[in-house]
Amino acid sequence: MTGAGLSVLVLGATGAMGRRAAAELARAPEVARVMVAGRSRSALDQVHSFLGGPSGKAEPVVLRSPNAADLAELFGRVDAVASCVGPAGPSELQFVEAALAAGVPYASLCDDPHITRSALELGATARADRPAVVLGCGLRPGVTNLLFELAASDMDTVESAAIAVAGSVSSEEGPASELHYLKCLEEDVAVLSEGRLERNPAGSAPHLVYFPDPVGWVETFPCAHPEIFTLQRTTPSLQSLEWRFGLVERPAMDSLRAAAALGLGRSDGRRRGWLRLSTSFKPLLERFAAGRGGWSAARVDVWGTRAGRSVETAVAVVDHLSNLVTVTLAHVTLELARRNIDRPGVWAPEEVLSPSAVLGHLARRGVRIARLQPAVV
Repeated sequence: MTGAGLSVLVLGATGAMGRRAAAELARAPEVARVMVAGRSRSALDQVHSFLGGPSGKAEPVVLRSPNAADLAELFGRVDAVASCVGPAGPSELQFVEAALAAGVPYASLCDDPHITRSALELGATARADRPAVVLGCGLRPGVTNLLFELAASDMDTVESAAIAVAGSVSSEEGPASELHYLKCLEEDVAVLSEGRLERNPAGSAPHLVYFPDPVGWVETFPCAHPEIFTLQRTTPSLQSLEWRFGLVERPAMDSLRAAAALGLGRSDGRRRGWLRLSTSFKPLLERFAAGRGGWSAARVDVWGTRAGRSVETAVAVVDHLSNLVTVTLAHVTLELARRNIDRPGVWAPEEVLSPSAVLGHLARRGVRIARLQPAVV
């Protein structure tokens, strides 16, 4: 740690989101050092140059196959850790364990439902003097959870909700997102129905959802995602909840669903093979965006009661994905580094973050957040 300012570590700093998250953290006046970690020395050198070279705040760290002792030593040198490693896998649990062991706050973009559940179980046994670990601090999960909390805040009882996310093959998220969605479409989808978790086939039951301009109408499909069970945990009255995703380039979404149906999402090797194949026809698919390419959006519809009457609220956010993800992650990381979030254990975003604080920060950065007409159900 530094005495003159905050020191933060960015894991996965050579990826599309990691590089931008590191730049976002380096802009903060109170940050004196940003340690950028990745597997490739040459890629780290590029990130170092991107962040100002020797005259900047970045310090490259090669991190190929770290053990628990390596991570404990590295984490112990900073005030907080931000992880952009993706797709989330076993390394996520290794990082969570290291953060808890080192007593260092940790924020992550983890969007894998199974990894999230395992990490939350780790947090249940954490000692009272351990730091706060917050999983899912990007757009989804992250902003989606906080939009739900915002929509539900003026209700006495929350009964049902629907979360929908729109993406684009032209976004800056990088290959991790495509690998994640292919895996999500391969699995059975958990949905909350009549207060119970049920399993349905992924990629079925298409439904058109309207998002704020310039995204507009997008055909969405059920996908497996962490919000289904974390929101149920924090909102016991919730009886139904579904999570949907769609690409603004419909042919791209069709190809993604077809790949999942052919079993190309059943292993990491198969998913990466499909990714190499899809890269060749991505420029053609981008032509179908009709001016909507490059934009991402999330919409949350909530139904409940207030003063004995039924009420409906719909809120949405739209911007370029790099803004939605990295501004959110950097904000949470800095709040952890400042010890403004000081609740020991492992948490979902809605359990420890203030919707008004995080969404207000995004709005001040120019991200568009709006209330919409509720969906017809």
